[in-house]
Amino acid sequence: MMKPLSILVLLVLLLIACGEKSEAISITDTYGTVSTPSLDLLTAIDKKNLNIIKQHIAAGTNINDYAVPQGQPWEGAQPMHIAVLKNNAEIIKILLENGANINIKAKNKEQATPLHWAVFFQLEEMVSLLIKSGANINAKEANGFTPVDTGILVKLSVLKKPKELEKIKNILMILSKNGGLSADEL
Repeated sequence: MMKPLSILVLLVLLLIACGEKSEAISITDTYGTVSTPSLDLLTAIDKKNLNIIKQHIAAGTNINDYAVPQGQPWEGAQPMHIAVLKNNAEIIKILLENGANINIKAKNKEQATPLHWAVFFQLEEMVSLLIKSGANINAKEANGFTPVDTGILVKLSVLKKPKELEKIKNILMILSKNGGLSADEL
């Protein structure tokens, strides 16, 4: 039987090994109060915690180099990718206003941009917001696919799902109206 202290040590080691990416950040406000964000940036975005996101930005967290660690769900995703997944325009705007790269590529084998992700996950509002905010509508990911190519692949996968088919058709129309082309057309 393990001693309680041994169990505690194992739990602490497990938490450290599986822990979230965090940085030693402290923020001094106008009153001289020092605070440290209670969540890492990616978790704050996932939980839609605007205050913690703003704390990270104020503390100088690099929002363009904060990828989801290898082996985790959404591996390689940057803060902009996670904000797109959460379908949160307010977080996207906060990140962009504070220097986020709208065309940042995920640090994984696909190297897709947030716009590719918005198209793939059929997030029409995110597609429109990213285009309006200056996303490169014809950016290519590692396989040479543009967002239009991604949309065409999604369309082929949802041919027998009327609601999803209508969604991706609308997204492809938005891309086309804004100059989106397939890789073959470039």
